[in-house]
Amino acid sequence: MNDIVMLDLGNVLYHIDLRRTHDSLSLLAGREVDFSLTSQHDVFDRFECGRLSADGFRAAVRDAYGLECSDTDITDAWNALLVGLDPRSVSWVQALKERHRVILLSNINVLHHRHIADECAPLFHEFDALYLSYEIGLRKPSPEIFRHVLDREHCTADRIRYFDDAPQHVESALRLGFDAHRVLAIDDLPGMLAG
Repeated sequence: MNDIVMLDLGNVLYHIDLRRTHDSLSLLAGREVDFSLTSQHDVFDRFECGRLSADGFRAAVRDAYGLECSDTDITDAWNALLVGLDPRSVSWVQALKERHRVILLSNINVLHHRHIADECAPLFHEFDALYLSYEIGLRKPSPEIFRHVLDREHCTADRIRYFDDAPQHVESALRLGFDAHRVLAIDDLPGMLAG
């Protein structure tokens, strides 16, 4: 019995477009850079695990891609992927809360969190718990972040129905026994939640 619903944020409730950051970084670098849903420089992983400060992140990106640009340029390129909160997201979570405990598990970093904080405040307020990678020092698809959630929720994996857009995150959760599902498009989520 799934009495907990766990949702990812990006491209599940909040529209993101990784291509926009890829293109912005490539423009700054003057060449194609490696940045996608499944492949990117480890500086991004370290930042999402809270192992780099915002200043440390910008310096590491500058070094990783050989950039000669301002902190603002790097921050703007990094935030370019943040398109906006789906206007239906709050009502979806409110409806889920009538029958389930609803939690958020997101790979996010301090710059993105700061950028979307006001816009997402009504959504974040609806969740029973927020598990943010940079705050807990772990990120998906590491099994440890899923185990962290299980420890905090005092439950077994089969009690959690989980929705994420990244195939590697879903696969990791499935291996641990979660009822995990890949969201291919935000518009698909209501039907998946009802199923």
